[in-house]
Amino acid sequence: MNVLEWPSQSPDLNPIENLWKDLKTAVHKRSPSNLTELELFCKEEWAKMSVSRCANLVESYPKRFAAVIAAKGGSTKYYFMLYEYLCTLDFSVFYFLKIMIIRVMYHFAFTSQLSVTSFPTVFSSSKVKHELVANYSHLFWVQGSRPELQPYMLLAHTDVVPASEDDAWEVPPFSGDEKDGFIYGRGTMDDKGSVMGILAALEYILMKGYTPQRGFYIGLGHDEEVHGLNGAVNIVRLLKERGVKLLFVLDEGSAILDGILKGLDGPAALIATSEKGATVLKLSVSMPPSHASMPPRETTIGILAAAVKRLEENPMKRLFGLGPEGGMFEHLAHKFRFPLNFVMSNLWLFAPLIARIMERNETTNAFVRTTTAVTMFNAGVKENVIASYAEAFVNMRIHSAQTLKECVESTVGDPRVKIEVVYGFDPLPISPYDETSFGFQIIKKTVLDMFPSMIVAPGMCIANTDSRHFKDLSSSIYRFTPAIYKPGDAQRFHGINERTSRENYEGMVQFFFRLFQNCDIKKLPESHTSVHEL
Repeated sequence: MNVLEWPSQSPDLNPIENLWKDLKTAVHKRSPSNLTELELFCKEEWAKMSVSRCANLVESYPKRFAAVIAAKGGSTKYYFMLYEYLCTLDFSVFYFLKIMIIRVMYHFAFTSQLSVTSFPTVFSSSKVKHELVANYSHLFWVQGSRPELQPYMLLAHTDVVPASEDDAWEVPPFSGDEKDGFIYGRGTMDDKGSVMGILAALEYILMKGYTPQRGFYIGLGHDEEVHGLNGAVNIVRLLKERGVKLLFVLDEGSAILDGILKGLDGPAALIATSEKGATVLKLSVSMPPSHASMPPRETTIGILAAAVKRLEENPMKRLFGLGPEGGMFEHLAHKFRFPLNFVMSNLWLFAPLIARIMERNETTNAFVRTTTAVTMFNAGVKENVIASYAEAFVNMRIHSAQTLKECVESTVGDPRVKIEVVYGFDPLPISPYDETSFGFQIIKKTVLDMFPSMIVAPGMCIANTDSRHFKDLSSSIYRFTPAIYKPGDAQRFHGINERTSRENYEGMVQFFFRLFQNCDIKKLPESHTSVHEL
C-alpha cells in the first residue's frame, strides 16, 4: 500500500506556516466599534417578535439580517458587532436571537471566507461530496476505493461559546493574535483546532493524489455548544435515512494529559469511551409578595439560598471505580510511581481512598461522582419588596454509575422547593476498548505512530459532545483530541485566554493525516504488525 509520510518541509503546502495562518483566520475578528445603529436595529427587530414565536422564526431571520449585512458592504464585522451586543443582553429574552446570530456568523465566515479558500482541493475534488445540513452544519463524504469496507466518521464543531473583551484576556478573544508561540482566541481549543486539523489533513492527502480505501464521513456541527439539536441531530437523521452504519465515531473529548494526573510518569493519551450524562434543573420557590418593612420569617430568596447551600455542602456520593474511570486507572497503574502503582493496581481495595484524594481537586473530582454546579440565581424586582418568586438553575454532570432519575430524586429534600428538569439525558454507553475493537485500536495506533513511548488508556469524557447523538449509528464512539494539555489548560476551555500552541496544532493535522491511512485495512493486524503493512 502506498504510504504518505508527513513532510518536515514541503514547498507545495508549507504545512506549518500555512496551516498556522489558516487557524489564525479561523479565529474570526470582531470590531468593537460604535454599536448604536446595530443596537437600534436589534431592538426594532425584536419588537416585531414575541418570545413564543421566536423559536419558529429563527430559521427565517438570517435572510433579513443578511440583507442588512449586504447593505453594509458585506463586512463580517457587523455580524461580530451585533453578536457582541447580544451577549450583553438578558439571556432568557434574547436566547434564540443569539443562537440565530451564531448560526449566521459562522455559516458566512466559515463557508464563504475560510473553507473554500483554505481547502480548495477538499471543495473541488470528485472524491469528496459536501453538503450543508440544517443550513449551517457541514457533512462531507470521502469516497473510498473499497466500498465493501464499513465507513467511519470524524466529528468537530464550528460554533463557540461567547467571550467578552472585558474578561481580562491577554489579547482580544477573537483577534487570532499569536503570542509566545500560541494562538489566542475563543475556539482555538474548543473546537476549531479539530475542524481545521481534519480539513487540513484531508486537503494534504488529496493534493498528494492519495485515495483512501475506506470511505469516511466528516460532520461539522454548528450548534454543539447548545446541545447540537439542529446540527448533529439533523446529520444523524440524514445518515439514518440513507441506511448508514458506522464502524466507529471519533469526536472531541479527552486528550493527552501531561502533568495533570499527579504521580504519573510522563504524559498519557486518554481515549474517552463514554461521557457523562447531563441535566439542568430549575429550582424555584413561590410565596405571596409582601413589604420589606413586615418581612416573613423566611423569604423565597432565603429558602432557595439555603437549598442551594445544602446542595453545595452535600455532594453526590462517591462512585469512583464503578464507571470507565476504573479501566483508565487500571491501564495507567504501572506508570504511577510507588506506592501509587500498587494502589492503582488494586482498586478493589483502595478505590474509597483514591476517591477521597481525587475529590480534593476540582478537575479529578469530576471522575469521582456526579457533579453539581449552581449556574444562575434570579430573584427580586425592587429593594423594598419581598420577592414572591426565586429561581436557580443547577447544571449536573451525571456519573456513569447513576441515572438522571436517581440524581433528580436526591437533589434538595425541601418540599417548598419545586424541581423541574429543563433538559437531561443519562450517561452514554461504554464503547469497547479491547484488543478486537477496531476504532479504539486504530486511534491508539495513530497516537503511538506519533509518540511511540506514550501510554494510551481508555477514559471518560466529563463534558458532553455531539457524538452522543450518534449512538444509534455505531456502538463504538470515542472522544479524543490529539493535543497535549498541561496543568492550567483545562481552565482555558470556555474560560479566558483560550489558546493552542504551534506544536499542538501541527500535531492535530499529523494525527488525522495518519489516521486516514491507518484506517485503510480490512481488519486489525496482529499486535506486533505495523498497520501500514497489508
